[in-house]
Order: sequence, then C-alpha cells, then structure tokens
Amino acid sequence: MQRFILLFAATCLSFACAATAQQISVGPQLSLVGVGASASGQINDLVSISGEFGFIPLGDISLDADDIEYNVNPNVAGGMIGVNLHPLGNNFSVGAGIFFGGYSGDAATETLVDEIEIGDQTYDGADVGMLVGEFKWNGISPAITLGLRGKGFNVGIGIAFSGSPDFDVDATGVLRSDPEFQTELQREVDSARDDLESVPFIPIFRIGYQFGVSG
Repeated sequence: MQRFILLFAATCLSFACAATAQQISVGPQLSLVGVGASASGQINDLVSISGEFGFIPLGDISLDADDIEYNVNPNVAGGMIGVNLHPLGNNFSVGAGIFFGGYSGDAATETLVDEIEIGDQTYDGADVGMLVGEFKWNGISPAITLGLRGKGFNVGIGIAFSGSPDFDVDATGVLRSDPEFQTELQREVDSARDDLESVPFIPIFRIGYQFGVSG
C-alpha cells in the first residue's frame, strides 16, 4: 500500500508543476477501492490530468463456504493516473490512463478434521490438513473513464482492462503430494476459474468533491 500512496503523491506533484498557470483542485473521494482522495490539474479548457487513490482498511474476515470456515485477509487499495478530454469545456470528461492496485487476499481454513468433498471424491480432513488459497484481481492495467471531473462535484464510471480474477488453492496435509488428490483439487479450481472468466475487467466508480487550490 505504501508504494501506491507514494505513486499518488508523485503524480499530484508532477501535474501540479505542469498546471501551475491553470486550475488545480483536490478533494476527498469514495470509490470501489475505498476511501481516499483525488486531484486534477486543468491544462486548458479541453484537457486535464488527474490522479486518485483509495483504500479500505480491512482486518481478517471469517467466511463460511460449503460448511468450511475460512479466515480471509483481504487487501483492497488502488487508484488511477489519467489524461482527460473535456469536449464541452466544462467538468464533463472522457479519460484514459493507468489503473493500479485492485483486490487481493489470502485465505486459510483451520486444520480439517471431518470428511471433505473435493472434486468427485471425499477425503479425510486429517489427510487434507488445511486448505490455503490466494486471490488476485489487481496489478497495473489500462483504463477508460467517463464522468464529471475537476473543481466541484465529481462522479465517474469506467473499466480497467485487468483481465479476469485469478486464484489458487492448495492443501498442507499428506495428500498434498498425492497426484489423484491434486487432480481433484485442480478440477475444483478450474471450475471456479471458468465462472470468473466472464468478468475480464475491474469496474470503476468514484464520487467526491474537489476544492480549487490554484487558478
């Protein structure tokens, strides 16, 4: 998360220098990646540059799936650096840029003791041990946006072309090295991945307010 904050700060500084003679505005923002801030630098009536960042301070979460309790450690943080066109000469903008961050997390069960069904087989929980997994839907990707940006009320939607979410699951018990078990476990993972392939991008939504600080 620290590198995201530093990236956002560097972005704000860079366009602040570039837009010294024009309007600069900053303010709070709420988005799908959390609470944060946004800033805009108006180069002229038709072009602006912008940066934004948000995060959600989450702790460990307990989730129940198929009667198995998972301890999940989620990480939600991200932002965008972009160039925006203002075809009407006002706050309405169409933008393109780089989205960074997103959603990720680690999950693990307690040591299993009951029988568990994985794939088409049923296994003794003691042989499976713990199920551990990792989820990733983040990174750096191109993005496009549409909305209101600049001094005053801000709102926007868009998409980041991140590709589909990815995740992996493994076990810690003696069956971890069993080829048949790994085949059944991979079948479960592949089935879930097929469901997630229908979401090839990260949705973007933001709402906030920016106050003019220059210009």
